[in-house]
Amino acid sequence: MWATLRATLDDTHCWTVNNVQWIFWVSIRAPVAISNLINFSFFLNVVRVLILKLRSSISAESMKYRKLGKSTLVLVPLFGVHYFVLWGLSTSTNTYVELVWLFLDQVFASFQVGPQIKRLSQINYTLNPMFLCLIGASITMR
Repeated sequence: MWATLRATLDDTHCWTVNNVQWIFWVSIRAPVAISNLINFSFFLNVVRVLILKLRSSISAESMKYRKLGKSTLVLVPLFGVHYFVLWGLSTSTNTYVELVWLFLDQVFASFQVGPQIKRLSQINYTLNPMFLCLIGASITMR
């Protein structure tokens, strides 16, 4: 849709400059905003279910809140909640605001990547010959 609109209505400067702003907003920003809103509603529903499950458990109150906090931090980048919360920053043309948005985006994305790196570091790679080849170690067959 964007390519068709761009080719017919704003075919200038090898498409590096947006002279007709509504094309960008209708074909790119609006669908992204709608999908972010839908993902945010899914996120709220999942957090609601987590709260209901944690209320029904028998563990201590402080442990319940800790579990809820950890679960929520993992779900924020998974559902793209930070895109919904930081929507106004991503549409700014100010350089400093864009840098703040990029920094916050990377901070939220790290919540999802961190547990994956921890899990990968616990795997025993020394027994895997393919891993040894990847890191450049020599393999001798006996």
